Amino acid sequence: MNKTHRIWGTSVVSLLLAVGATACAAAAPSAASGSAQASASASAAAPADAVAGHTDPLAGQTPGQILAKVKTDMLGLTSVHSTAQLHDSGKNLGWDFYEVPGKACRGTLSSASEGSFGMIVKGDKAWLRLDASMLKQVGGSSAVAMFKDKYIVTSSTSGQFSSLTEMCDLTKTMSQYMDDATGVTRGGTTTADGAPAVKLTAPDGSVILISDTATPYLVSITKTGSSAGAIRFDGFNQPLDITPPPASQVASFPGM
Repeated sequence: MNKTHRIWGTSVVSLLLAVGATACAAAAPSAASGSAQASASASAAAPADAVAGHTDPLAGQTPGQILAKVKTDMLGLTSVHSTAQLHDSGKNLGWDFYEVPGKACRGTLSSASEGSFGMIVKGDKAWLRLDASMLKQVGGSSAVAMFKDKYIVTSSTSGQFSSLTEMCDLTKTMSQYMDDATGVTRGGTTTADGAPAVKLTAPDGSVILISDTATPYLVSITKTGSSAGAIRFDGFNQPLDITPPPASQVASFPGM
């Protein structure tokens, strides 16, 4: 999960500097004049007898085979919802995303110390909207006046914010967590949200819960310790429509 923290840090700094510079320029005499903490939690493992009688459709498969199938089935979803709570280096970070894999995503990224911003990604464009707290700390009242409740449009595939939009890309997430099964071990069958789940453990201690079904989905990834965090997935194949914000909600931002 450390990679996620680094992406947040470098991308948010770039975004804040860009907004702050524009706001400061607007405040100069020569110039023209909802944060939500994402939540995520892993379900507690149930006693072994809680799934007594369950027929395991993933029986006999190696961790590598399970992860490969999970990746394929997750990327075949028509929609998915993910939430996260991450902690590292004294920072508490989170997200809450709704995604049509490979096509579009919308949600919120938040930091307990820096504020939050909304994000909509569709095709090769991304729209970012900082909350008042984040705007104020980088550009004061002028930044709030210029950009409050407004989106900034940028590229989702290149440029200084593309690494940030990757956090809203299920393909990238699946590649990060599902591609390398080295050292991953399989535990017994447990439960997640009352349904049977397979427990996998990564070498760094991360616990991966997979729905124990013929079409297995990733339910959660949980890590304890100094870089603790939890990422949770649900809302599989639920109706979802993601559209860009109306022009009236998009700010004019030179160079973007």
